[in-house]
Parts: sequence; structure tokens; C-alpha cells
Amino acid sequence: MLIPNQNESLTQGQMLLMGFNGLFDKLNQEINNLVATLGDLEIPKSWKKLDHVKEAKSIAPHIFHAEVRAILEDIFLLKRIKTISEFFVLAQETCVTLKGMGSNMLLTDDQLAKPVKQFIAEFISRNILGIIPENITYAVCFLLQKLGLDITHEIEQKDIGAESKAIFACSRCH
Repeated sequence: MLIPNQNESLTQGQMLLMGFNGLFDKLNQEINNLVATLGDLEIPKSWKKLDHVKEAKSIAPHIFHAEVRAILEDIFLLKRIKTISEFFVLAQETCVTLKGMGSNMLLTDDQLAKPVKQFIAEFISRNILGIIPENITYAVCFLLQKLGLDITHEIEQKDIGAESKAIFACSRCH
């Protein structure tokens, strides 16, 4: 039993496991907040024609689709369990070595952190890769709009290239 009754107190191991798991929960909560916030943005349809947006979307995960998001959450729950298990196996090996019963080879912090770093790298590539450049493009468009440039009009006035890409060039900038 991971969470004891109110009468029982947590062991140090349970507290460590809950704290470690809490870090992953926080990461999952933050990605859900990001998806919700970005999903609420009102982006003009013409801005989505920009090359930077199209390219970013081509590498971006489909986390804005509820079904895909649910599958990714299930996959990363399993990866979370695997990562925590790998970390504790490495920590146990270090404890055995410190007791003088192991291989006499202490693991470095980098070696202990390797499973967590691998999890983070995969989490980023599967959940937020492409989202950042897409939203930077939108931020630049919002800033230009605030400076008085009608971005929507500028985009709509440009010809669509041979590859169906909107070519964004400000007529005032040339």
C-alpha cells in the first residue's frame, strides 16, 4: 500500500517514492496547463499559413487531440514507472557498494540521473517539440500587430507559392 491510512505514518521510502513521483506529476500537470492555455489562444486562420507555423506543426506532436493526449499520458505513465525503477536500482547498487559488498565502483551523479534525463528528453520530443517555434511565430505576429502592422491583411495579400506555402514579407519592410 503506497498511501497508508491516516493512523499510519509514511516510511522514509514511501516519502521518497511519493516525492519522486510528485516531480513527474508536476511535469504532467504543467504540460496539461500548457496545452489548455495554447488551446485557448485565438489565432487568426491566416497566421496558420505562415511557413514557420507549418514547419513547426509538421514536427509537433498531436497533443491538442484528446485521444492522442490520453495515449501519450498512458505511455508516459509506463515510462515514469520504468524510470523510477531504473533510478532506484542504480541507487541500490550504490548503497551496496558503499557497504563494501558491491563492485567497488561508485556511480556518479550523471550516471544516477541518466534514466531521468532520458525520460525528460523523450517527454520533450513527444510532447512539446514544435510547439515552441509555432508559438514564437504567433508571439511575433501579435507584437507586430500591436505595433500597428495588419499581419492578417499582409498574409492574405501575399501569393501562395508553388508549394502552397504562404510567403510572409512585409510590404513596408522592402
